[in-house]
Amino acid sequence: CDEAVGCQGTFYSLARRGSLPTLPPPAPTPAPNGWKPLGDDCEASYTASGSQCLKCAGIPKPSNPSCRMVGGLDLNPLGDEDCKSIAAGTFASCDSVAAANREACKGVVAACSSGDCNVVSIWKSPSCHTDVSAAYKYCYFHSCQDSFLDSPDLDGHCDEAVGCQGTFYSLARRGSLPTLPPPAPTPAPNGWKPLGDDCE
Repeated sequence: CDEAVGCQGTFYSLARRGSLPTLPPPAPTPAPNGWKPLGDDCEASYTASGSQCLKCAGIPKPSNPSCRMVGGLDLNPLGDEDCKSIAAGTFASCDSVAAANREACKGVVAACSSGDCNVVSIWKSPSCHTDVSAAYKYCYFHSCQDSFLDSPDLDGHCDEAVGCQGTFYSLARRGSLPTLPPPAPTPAPNGWKPLGDDCE
C-alpha cells in the first residue's frame, strides 16, 4: 500500500492489544421525574383469601422532626403517577378526583407548587388490606430535610423481624430534576483495530 502500485493484498488484517476491553457498567437511571425510592423494596405477601398483595416500607414517621407532612388525600380514581405530579407541582386535574376530595386536592397542589413536597408516599396496589376498594389511592406529601433522605425513618417495620408491613411506599427527590450522564465511549467491537490502510 505504501508503493506506487497501491494496495494489492487479497487479505486485510486486524490487531488488538491486551485483554478484551469491557464496557463500563451503565449509569444508574433515575426514577421517572427524578423520584427515587425511599427505604426497602415492597415484599410480596398474600391476603387471607390467597390473593397476592404487597407490603412496603411505609411513610415518614410523624415523630421525626426532620420531615413535615404537607397534606394528603385519596386520589381515587386516579393513580400513582398523579400522586407524583401533585408532589412535583404540575397536577391540574383536581376536578377528576371524587367530589369530596377536590378542595383538599387543590390545597395540596397549591402547597406543593412551591417545590416544597420532596417526598410522596403512595398507597401500594394490590394492597393486603381488603377493607378498601381496589381503586383506593391515598397519597401523603411531605417536606423533608436532606438528613431524612439520607437515613429514611419510615413506619413500615422493614428493619424488624416481622419484615415490611407498610401499606404505602415512599419516593423522594432532591433539588432539580436529574439529567442522565453522557454515555461512555464504546470501544471497537471485541477490541479489534484495523492494521494498515483501508481497502481500496
